[in-house]
Amino acid sequence: MTCRSDKGFTLAEILIVLFIMGLAAGLAVVGFGKIHDNTLFREALRNVQAGARQARMLAIARREPVSLISNGNSFWIEKEGRLYGRKTAMPGKSRISDSRIVFFPKGDSSGGSVVIKGPDEKSYEFEVDRLTGAGRFNRP
Repeated sequence: MTCRSDKGFTLAEILIVLFIMGLAAGLAVVGFGKIHDNTLFREALRNVQAGARQARMLAIARREPVSLISNGNSFWIEKEGRLYGRKTAMPGKSRISDSRIVFFPKGDSSGGSVVIKGPDEKSYEFEVDRLTGAGRFNRP
């Protein structure tokens, strides 16, 4: 007489568990990709805001007009028609509209806005007030 032991798992049970784990891992990778894209988009928004703040403060400190210029995949600061610092590339798949905003020594500006688009066509408008030179984000 043979005695069969019921300890352990069958091959079918193990394969089903491995299939489910592989499926869950695949979904996690897709989810992390979206999280990464959103993180890069938020970084792009912060970079534009910091660039505008830097241009305004530079205009006040140097007592001369300073421009924040953008063109699709980067933005930069110009002083007297020359590049100040370096161009800042938009991270990830983010894009920025073409624009030129001039900040003046008294803290005011020419006014204007730039639109920053993310990877899934999510977009924000960064608007600069003419009187105060302060910028804020709006959803268009």
